[in-house]
This record gives sequence, C-alpha cells and structure tokens, in this order.
Amino acid sequence: MATNKPAIIEYIFRKLWDPATGKLNQTVVTMAEVQEAIRALPNLKASDRNPANFFKDFIRSKHRNAHFPPFILQSGYTARQAIGKGPGACFEFVPLASGVNTAFGALAPSAQLLAKPHPVESVSMPLAARLLGRGDESWLAQVVARLNILATHFALKRGSNTVQFDLLQIAVKLGKAEVDALFLMTVDDGSIQRKIFVPAEMKGRRDEIEVEQIARATNAVLAMVKAGECTVIPVAVKVVGHSLLYIVEFQECNRNVDDANPLAVASEAVYLICPAVPGIE
Repeated sequence: MATNKPAIIEYIFRKLWDPATGKLNQTVVTMAEVQEAIRALPNLKASDRNPANFFKDFIRSKHRNAHFPPFILQSGYTARQAIGKGPGACFEFVPLASGVNTAFGALAPSAQLLAKPHPVESVSMPLAARLLGRGDESWLAQVVARLNILATHFALKRGSNTVQFDLLQIAVKLGKAEVDALFLMTVDDGSIQRKIFVPAEMKGRRDEIEVEQIARATNAVLAMVKAGECTVIPVAVKVVGHSLLYIVEFQECNRNVDDANPLAVASEAVYLICPAVPGIE
C-alpha cells in the first residue's frame, strides 16, 4: 500500500487542481474521498478498508520526501494530516513556505553529534527486563525511563536548576492525541520551583520525527490543565543506530502551538547506551 499512496495522492490533487487559476478547489481531503480515489485506480490493487491510516502511515515514513508526487511539489504544495478539520477529514494540501523545495522537513542528528555520542549506562537494567526487548515505541519508552536518559539530557542541557524528573505514565491518550510517555520535571528558578510537563514522542529507526504530531501532543497536554498553571517542554526520542538515540528538545510552551506559534528546537543530543539493549536497533 505504501508504494501506491503517492499515485493516489497525486490523483486526488489533480482532481482538485484548477490549471486555469493555479489553485485548488478545496484543500481538505476526506476519508471518503480517499476511498473513492482508491476505487478509481483499480490497477494499483490498493485496499480502501483503512482510510484513517492512509496518510498517517505515509507521512511517518522515512521515504516520504522521495515518494511525494513531484507534480504536487512543483505546483507549490505539500500535505499534512487534517486533525480537527472536520468530520471524516484525512489530510489536507497546504502551500509550501517561501524558499522551501521539499515536501516535508526532517529532523536528524548532525555528523558531529553522531561522531561523539554521550554514553549512558544500562548495567542497572535488570537482565529479566532485557528479555522483553523489542522494536516498538513502548519498549523504547521503558528503556528511556528506566535508564533516566531524559533526566540525563535535561541535567546536561539545563544545569543545576533541574532538581527532579519523574515518569508519570506511558501511552497516554488525550483526546485526538497520544503521548508515548509523559514526564514531570521540577525546576528551581531561584525564588520558586516550577512544574513542567514533558511529553515524549518515541520513534523507531524506520519512522521520521513528525513535528505536527508533537505539536498536537503539546496542545493536548496544555489543555489537560488550567491555562497558566503549567508549561510544556516537548521532546522526541528516535533510534538512529544500534543502541544509539537522538533526542530533540523543543522550546518551552505556555500556549497552544499553531502556525503563528510553531515549535522551535532548543537542543539536540545523541546518546549511546552501554552495553547495548536488545530492541534498540
């Protein structure tokens, strides 16, 4: 299905595209329209049974830029999930930002970070726990929590004002968003101690970090408590090699993330788990 999706996306775009005006007749694509497009292209032999995951799976693939239809890109558009765009919405076409020539941005560690990863020990992890090692997000979240990798990251990046870092829950469903792991960090600002929620998105080696997904999780956590009573520092944790993790910390947020108030990267680091932990491949 993944290799058929670019053709289906392009078919939908061309159907909505008005060459006379150089504009789309509509930008939001519904799940029903995705199913109609799949049925209209029987030679692709694609299934129309799960339109809800049609674009979500595509946008999280590391090959998304390579597979995104050139015609759409040349027309000045990219696409993103249409969360909150109405009932049945699947994805939407959006204009490319000025000067951008790729459909999707990618967060990846620099050669310098990969060359000198910060070591973190795994000797403290019970041998019995290692037997459960596998390649899913839940296991990655368990490893990060057990080995205090995010606590290490914030201690290194924020210094002595980080006084405590606690895991609240793994796999937290918050409305239309899901947080792979939710932490609570206590920081000492001198006169007061503040609580900061840290939602962490976990990504395996095959999946890309999707900033829009992290933005939705950030907004969901902000909505979970009364306005002004907390701030949020979202993070992403991605496997980039054998027991090698890439962590992206975004800037602290105290209001909803949107086009006018986008997420911004605050720090990045790469950590090497020593000795290697099964499943982190």
